[in-house]
Amino acid sequence: MTSTITSVGHGVQQTHSARARWIALAVLCLSLIVIALDATIVNVATSTISTKLHTSENQLQWIVDAYTLVFAALLLTCGNLADRFGRRTGLIVGLTVFGAGSFAAALSTSAAQLIVFRGGMGLGAAFIMPATLSSISHLFRNPVERTRALSIWSATLGIGAVLGPLIGGKLLQAYSWESVFWVNIPIAVIGIALALMYVPNSKHKAGRIDIVGLVISILALGSLVWAIIEGPVKGWGTLSIVWAFVVAALALAAFVLWELKTDHPLLPMHFFKNPRFSMATLSISTAYFGLMGALFLSTQFIQSVLGNNPLQTGLRVAPEALSIAVFALVAEKLVHRAGTKFTVVGGLVIMAVGLLLLSLTPKGTAYMHLLPALICLGAGIGATMAACEDSVIGSLPQGQMGTGTAVNSTLIQVGSTIGVAVFGSLENTLYQKHMIQHVQGLRLPPGIATQMTKSISITNVVANHLGTAYSATVHGFANSAFIHGFDRASLVGCFAALAAAVLALAWLPARHRAPHKQSLDQEVGEVL
Repeated sequence: MTSTITSVGHGVQQTHSARARWIALAVLCLSLIVIALDATIVNVATSTISTKLHTSENQLQWIVDAYTLVFAALLLTCGNLADRFGRRTGLIVGLTVFGAGSFAAALSTSAAQLIVFRGGMGLGAAFIMPATLSSISHLFRNPVERTRALSIWSATLGIGAVLGPLIGGKLLQAYSWESVFWVNIPIAVIGIALALMYVPNSKHKAGRIDIVGLVISILALGSLVWAIIEGPVKGWGTLSIVWAFVVAALALAAFVLWELKTDHPLLPMHFFKNPRFSMATLSISTAYFGLMGALFLSTQFIQSVLGNNPLQTGLRVAPEALSIAVFALVAEKLVHRAGTKFTVVGGLVIMAVGLLLLSLTPKGTAYMHLLPALICLGAGIGATMAACEDSVIGSLPQGQMGTGTAVNSTLIQVGSTIGVAVFGSLENTLYQKHMIQHVQGLRLPPGIATQMTKSISITNVVANHLGTAYSATVHGFANSAFIHGFDRASLVGCFAALAAAVLALAWLPARHRAPHKQSLDQEVGEVL
């Protein structure tokens, strides 16, 4: 017997068969894949962009973080709008904005322009992700089907990560760096066409948008990320950096107080009373902190230290991304057999092992020293991500799925943004410190010495023009300085993953609690 669920869209009752639900899921995953694809493509392209646009290390951080910062800041608002006007509508708006942002990014002629247009792409992604998650929660009411659908959704992120480095590397080998943005446009167009055909425009009555909370949250997150990224450039003790941290702390406190007070909060604090939601969200956010920070530096390491071209870099990052996809699918069985708690804790511990291996990278390293760490990172995030998403979805009432999943997605992006900022800034601070010490004895012109402290990509370009007497020496200094910063940043990520694992072990429920019989009967009735 074909099962159906009913929903209301455009004022009429719609019936969705099992086949229609899975087709809709395929369209949602296609739309989602452009987000994962873009993240890994840009990481592979950072060294090329740095060389072509003459960017410093902190400008590279902004190129990556402008996307995730806008993504994180507007996810809740965009999720609310999608719930209000229709999740398919939100998805189409997101794909349109993302495609337009990609078009503008491909035409950028400076780092500043690229940073601005990457922010526009983040706005599109802020509509896409919550629309896909809340649509899944609407389409798949049966817990078993929902877990399977969420595992596929999580694996899609891994598949996108697999394709990103490979497609990006191939494009960069054949074309200019702009091609990594052109590739997003046909995916967005196809996604829009299929969404109109197969995705129901489900809605949920949403409350007023919390404008005050939105403004305060942007101020808090923006100030914090700006201070972390600009600290190595301006100096950690400068007045502007200190004040930025103060503003971030005060804005965060004001945001929490406002959200507790207002009757239409942007971030409903009552969600966090449920440990299935709060601990799962903390765990996945910490996992993304380590993953995105490590990915940002490891792609630079593979290109700038090991000397691989973009396509070779994509092939070398692929095992990490492939393990994400595999373990996201395996996580469904792990959750069933071992429970949510031990799947999440195990995933975080595996991530911590991967980050620890990165922190032990030998100075005269080869790719094979890096490979076990990358596989561990992929396996850990794959298991953690799928189990946490299932825990979050399972903790939310049906009427608050859109808001709850948007809260979870927002905190994931916050973790990603801060991960890139922290890893990049630790790397930048230590790289500058060591390069200044190293080049002092070379008696180079001050302008050249200053250029060498900006990033390893710029140092390698400068070193190639110094002649054989200096070139090999400067390359050696740069590699040693970069590895030192990479080691310390990875160690910070390792400690963060272990701390999250301890908290999850203590507070995350081992398994889903069985729902009340009446609630279960009602849910099964909705499915049948």
